[in-house]
Amino acid sequence: GDTAAREALDALTQELAALQAAERRDVARQAALALALAEAHLAQGAVEAALGAAQQAAELSRRCGGEDSRGEAAALRLLARAAQKAGRPEEALEALRGAAALLGARGERTEQLTSLQAAARPALPAGRA
Repeated sequence: GDTAAREALDALTQELAALQAAERRDVARQAALALALAEAHLAQGAVEAALGAAQQAAELSRRCGGEDSRGEAAALRLLARAAQKAGRPEEALEALRGAAALLGARGERTEQLTSLQAAARPALPAGRA
């Protein structure tokens, strides 16, 4: 009785964990595809489409939790590039700050510095960036 119930509970718990892990992998794959789509849109000059796909990639990466913070940072950096091309510097700056914060939390100082430099570049006088 008690052993059978415990085994059934363990089996259900393991099954749920496996399904959740599979879902996270699926969401991470969707995020990677959305990021690739955003890159393609930006390369074609479709800035608004790039903005939408980059935002979607960031949101999907966020759903993966801390597991895909690097993917979220990449999406935010691409979002910043698209926002800059769309003439929306405040949105670009916000995205770069978000990317820098995520990278800093991961201990990726070089990548964090790159994002911070990109965020500062529009504010610097010409010839200083």
